[in-house]
Amino acid sequence: MTIDSSTVLAALGILALVMCIIVLYHLLFIAVDLRKITRRIENVTADVEGVIRKPLFAVDQILEFALQWLDERKGGHHKKK
Repeated sequence: MTIDSSTVLAALGILALVMCIIVLYHLLFIAVDLRKITRRIENVTADVEGVIRKPLFAVDQILEFALQWLDERKGGHHKKK
């Protein structure tokens, strides 16, 4: 059995096709893992937003209360003649 250039090229073509299939198979798993990672990151950022927003909301409510209280004191206070 002699090995000529056409059989070598055919073997290399088949080997390249098999390697492409393996690469695509691995890319499929990488894409699924990246999707899972992005979902986890989205959940973590939502939790961080919640942790940051709660104190800011509380400070906002306190400032609104203080401003209303100051407006009531300012408007209700008159000097006697």
